[in-house]
Amino acid sequence: MADNNKISPSFYENDVSVFQIRGKVKNNSEELIWFLSFLLQFR
Repeated sequence: MADNNKISPSFYENDVSVFQIRGKVKNNSEELIWFLSFLLQFR
């Protein structure tokens, strides 16, 4: 879990920025579900 915390901050911020950009182009509940399921892989 310590290793995950080292990687998470920048990695998470990058994914959030990508998700926000994609959200502006395509606002879809499927995108949100995919994003959340993607983040859950790193818990």
